[in-house]
Amino acid sequence: PWIPMQMEGIGAAPGWSAGWPTRARADSNAAVPTDQAAVIGTLAGTNGQRLKSAEFCRFLQLLDLSATGTMDRTALARAVKSGASVLTPGHGLDSANRLFDLVRQQALPGSSRGGVTAQDVLATLGVADLLDLYPAPSRLEPLQNPLPTVGAEAIAAAVTANIGRLTVAHGDAGVGKTTAMRQIGDHLPAGSQVVLFDCYGAGEYLSAGEERHTPRRFVTQVVNEGAQRCGTPLLVQAPADEGDLWRRLSRTLEQAVTTLPDGAVLILAVDAADNSAVAARERDEQSFLTDLVRLPLPGRASVVLSARSHRVPSLGADGAAQVPLPPFRAETSAAHLRRYQPAASDEECLDFHGRSGGNPRAQNYTLEQARTEAWDMATLLKKSERTPQQMFELLLASGLQAGDTDAGGERWLAFLLALARPVSMATLATALDVPIEKVTAFAKGLAPGIRLVGERIKFRDEDFETFVRGRVDDQAVVEAHGRLADLFLEQRATSADAAAHVATHL
Repeated sequence: PWIPMQMEGIGAAPGWSAGWPTRARADSNAAVPTDQAAVIGTLAGTNGQRLKSAEFCRFLQLLDLSATGTMDRTALARAVKSGASVLTPGHGLDSANRLFDLVRQQALPGSSRGGVTAQDVLATLGVADLLDLYPAPSRLEPLQNPLPTVGAEAIAAAVTANIGRLTVAHGDAGVGKTTAMRQIGDHLPAGSQVVLFDCYGAGEYLSAGEERHTPRRFVTQVVNEGAQRCGTPLLVQAPADEGDLWRRLSRTLEQAVTTLPDGAVLILAVDAADNSAVAARERDEQSFLTDLVRLPLPGRASVVLSARSHRVPSLGADGAAQVPLPPFRAETSAAHLRRYQPAASDEECLDFHGRSGGNPRAQNYTLEQARTEAWDMATLLKKSERTPQQMFELLLASGLQAGDTDAGGERWLAFLLALARPVSMATLATALDVPIEKVTAFAKGLAPGIRLVGERIKFRDEDFETFVRGRVDDQAVVEAHGRLADLFLEQRATSADAAAHVATHL
């Protein structure tokens, strides 16, 4: 009779815990019959103090033994091995057996009761680190109280109208492409999921060890991001054959849409996709874009790529639906200005919108400088007439002047582009053979186009990096790589940076 009593008590537990999500464990005695309370008490006692009250209640809500006994041990073993083998396609039953044995060992008498940890699973499957499962994680900073963008609405409308197809969202520098891509989910049907792939990687997309443009890293990252959102299987060991790799992505998308509620959609959003085309061209390799734009998509799934308008042809997405991204509306520009100048009048807000053209990036640069330099409203409005291009020209001139680079400005910029990101100011100073104080002044003069993170330099955004790259001759970058290769060869035994990056410069 104890078995039915256990089932009855456990069956009552979710209802009790859902009704009293923060109630202490001991209060279960007053909420359920005595025999059922005894079962819950036994569970609580076995758990000890490893779960707090609220966590224990959540555990009870998730506990479901309704399928207990529906499969015999042999069938259950086959099911577990089948599920484990999905994690390691192309590796036969060996990895599945090892994973199965790891779990089975925990059930044997005398085994430790610490449970199976993530590191146990990774070690069993021969995976060294979580970075192997998520090789191209997003490096986008968290959005703090973001302003709503018209672009996000436009993209969401386009992908839902072209479900099962490829869509390209494009715009000029500073129009807010990345912010719009991150806000797509706010305008999709309830229960929809967005898997976002960050091609720019905070400016590190050209750094050795990143290789975000390669099919293997793209597919692995996307499949495993999708696993988090939709419960589809993880990709632990990517298949060696590239064709099988894309087949795995296709199968994952098909499985993922079946987990969504009716009416919901799955969006694979590839932000700054044109950077992957640039990286592939720089390394003379193939970008994942080549096959992604040809990938058949299941119903209720779409892919959207974002890029700067003049780079759309580099995506190879001929025939895709295109969405031009508009600037801020007047009311959004007003909200932006009032975050910095709360007392701004309606007339001043409208003037700010008109002068800035509603360009979010141009507005942000102006407002950041206004705050740093304590401009009054008249000065702020006057300065806001600058386009991003004009603003970048001034930032570049400021940095070169502050660093006292004289006629060697292009050489300084070439080293800034050639070094691995984020750029070490000490390494830059050594390569240029100048005091570090000059490099510090140079970096501060480029702000807010760049950010200083400790003793390292990072480009704030793709637009400013692209502008700087356009001001430097390709041969100057080649010469910078040559100088860095010589320097790092000398230092490779004593400098971690040199040892890590000498091959890239060679």
